[in-house]
Order: sequence, then structure tokens, then C-alpha cells
Amino acid sequence: MEARRYRYFNVWRARARWLETNFYAPIFTGEARDNDWQAILARDLTRPRHHISFMRAAGRRLRRNYVWILAVQVIAYYGKIAIHPTPATTLSEFADRAAVGPIPGWVVLIVGLVYNFGWIAFALGTMWLDRHQHGAKGEGVAMG
Repeated sequence: MEARRYRYFNVWRARARWLETNFYAPIFTGEARDNDWQAILARDLTRPRHHISFMRAAGRRLRRNYVWILAVQVIAYYGKIAIHPTPATTLSEFADRAAVGPIPGWVVLIVGLVYNFGWIAFALGTMWLDRHQHGAKGEGVAMG
């Protein structure tokens, strides 16, 4: 749902940026600009389309917002296991505390690691796609 919302936001952000760089900036700097930008903006307004794929939008939302939430949850979870009710003295005691009902603690920890590293891999993969397609700074990509 967040990626879908971000895709809609990105359309409006791109249009606003397009106006800033091609209309307002030349007014203030006095530079002559090519007028093709008006046709591009008009085409985008009459035939709207998403400027970013669903996967890249999800990756951006994950990197910019949710990675921090996941990091806080992981730190809190592992901190709770490590110190409650008393500090864990061995790795096996730490793993035993992670048990959930009949599921052994080592299974819970491995599933948690796979889950979190999966999200990290997804975030890094979409970041690589963004940089591969638009360069490190992403300059000149206001309209897609």
C-alpha cells in the first residue's frame, strides 16, 4: 500500500520539479530554455502514467522509512532476549530464550535473520537499480 501511495506522490513530485526547473528557474536566472518541456508536461497531464515501477517505489519507501523501524524492532527484540529476566551468559541460553511455543529458539532466530536480510537485500537491490538507471545523484529524472 505504501509503494502504491508513493507512486502517486512521485507523479506529482515530478510535475512540480519539472515546473521548477523549466519555468521558475529560468525566470529567476534569465536563462533561455528550450520550450519542449511544455509539451512533455502537457503529455504527462493528458496521459498520466507512473514514473516509477512498483518494485522501485517499494524499495524507496523501505529505504527511507521502514528500514529504521525494522532496525529499532530488531535491536529491541535482541536486547530483550539478551537481558530478560537476567543477562544471557551463553549463546545457547540466548537461543533458548527466543523459542516461541514448540518452535525452537534457533529456528526463530534464523527465520528472523532471513526475514530482515531479505528486506535489506530488496532495499539494496532497488537502490542499485535506481543508481544504475539514473546515476548516483539521479539528476535530470524529474519526469521519470
